[in-house]
Amino acid sequence: MQKRLILLLWGSLLALVACASPEPTAETVDTAVCDPTPTDGHLFTSEAGGYCLIYPQTYCWLPGQDALSNTFVSMDPVEETTNRCTDDPLILHGEVVWLQVKVSPAGGQPLAELIAGYRANGAVFGLEFAEVVLDGATAVQINNMPGQDISRVLFAVHDDQFYELTFQPAAADRLYDQVLATFRFLP
Repeated sequence: MQKRLILLLWGSLLALVACASPEPTAETVDTAVCDPTPTDGHLFTSEAGGYCLIYPQTYCWLPGQDALSNTFVSMDPVEETTNRCTDDPLILHGEVVWLQVKVSPAGGQPLAELIAGYRANGAVFGLEFAEVVLDGATAVQINNMPGQDISRVLFAVHDDQFYELTFQPAAADRLYDQVLATFRFLP
C-alpha cells in the first residue's frame, strides 16, 4: 500500500511539474527573420529601425550618425565584407543615386499629422502627393521635394515609428521600385 501511495504521489508530482512548465509560444520559438521578396542585391536589416530591405548589388551602405539613419549609394564599396561606402561626404554629389532611410518616434501621432506641414506648403513648393503601400502600411509619397537635388520621399508610420525614405534624384525609378518591393517592417 505504501509503495502504491508513493508511486501515486510521484506520478502526481511529475504531472504537476509538466503542467507548470510553460509551453513554447510563438514569441519564444519564433526567430523572425526578415525575408523580403528575393531579388538581386544586398539584404540590409536595421534592428534598431525595425525594417529591412534589399538594395542593388552595385550600391554601397553608408551608416548615419546613429543607428536610425542609413544611406545606400550607387557607388562601389570600399569594404567588400560589409559593403560599406567610403566616408568621403562628396560621394553624395554629382551623378550619384542614393536612398536615405531615417526612423524616429512617431509619438502617437498619425501619419497625417506628421506630414501636415508638407501638405500646408505643398502648393508653394510644387509638391505632388500620392498614396502608396509600404509593406502593407499606407505611405504618403511626395514628389518634387526641394533640396540639393529634387527628390522623392516616402513617409510611413508603423508601430509608433515614423519612417522617412528619401530617393535622390527623384528619377531614381529602379532603386525606388526595388526598395518598395522589398522593404519589410520587422515584427
